[in-house]
Amino acid sequence: MVNLPLTRLLTQMIADSGMLVAIGGNIGVPALDCLNEKIEYYVLDII
Repeated sequence: MVNLPLTRLLTQMIADSGMLVAIGGNIGVPALDCLNEKIEYYVLDII
Protein backbone atom coordinates (compact mmCIF):
# COMPACT_ATOMS: atom_id res chain seq x y z
CA MET A 1 0.00 0.00 0.00
CA VAL A 2 1.56 3.27 -1.12
CA ASN A 3 0.15 5.58 1.61
CA LEU A 4 1.00 3.36 4.57
CA PRO A 5 4.42 4.86 5.41
CA LEU A 6 3.02 8.40 5.14
CA THR A 7 0.09 7.46 7.37
CA ARG A 8 2.42 6.16 10.05
CA LEU A 9 4.72 9.18 9.71
CA LEU A 10 1.83 11.61 10.21
CA THR A 11 0.57 9.62 13.18
CA GLN A 12 4.01 9.66 14.79
CA MET A 13 4.44 13.39 14.20
CA ILE A 14 1.10 14.14 15.86
CA ALA A 15 1.87 11.82 18.78
CA ASP A 16 5.32 13.40 19.24
CA SER A 17 3.66 16.80 19.54
CA GLY A 18 1.80 15.52 22.60
CA MET A 19 -1.62 15.04 21.06
CA LEU A 20 -3.71 11.90 21.37
CA VAL A 21 -3.97 10.29 17.94
CA ALA A 22 -5.52 7.13 16.54
CA ILE A 23 -4.53 5.41 13.31
CA GLY A 24 -6.88 3.22 11.33
CA GLY A 25 -8.58 2.41 8.08
CA ASN A 26 -7.02 -0.03 5.63
CA ILE A 27 -4.05 -0.71 7.90
CA GLY A 28 -5.76 -3.05 10.31
CA VAL A 29 -8.06 -1.19 12.69
CA PRO A 30 -11.39 -0.31 11.03
CA ALA A 31 -11.99 3.45 10.99
CA LEU A 32 -15.16 3.31 13.11
CA ASP A 33 -13.41 1.17 15.73
CA CYS A 34 -10.99 4.06 16.34
CA LEU A 35 -13.71 6.36 17.64
CA ASN A 36 -13.01 7.51 21.17
CA GLU A 37 -13.91 10.75 22.96
CA LYS A 38 -10.34 11.18 24.24
CA ILE A 39 -8.71 11.08 20.80
CA GLU A 40 -7.85 14.52 19.43
CA TYR A 41 -6.77 13.50 15.91
CA TYR A 42 -7.51 10.57 13.62
CA VAL A 43 -5.21 9.54 10.79
CA LEU A 44 -7.05 7.20 8.44
CA ASP A 45 -5.63 5.33 5.49
CA ILE A 46 -8.62 4.93 3.19
CA ILE A 47 -8.21 4.05 -0.45
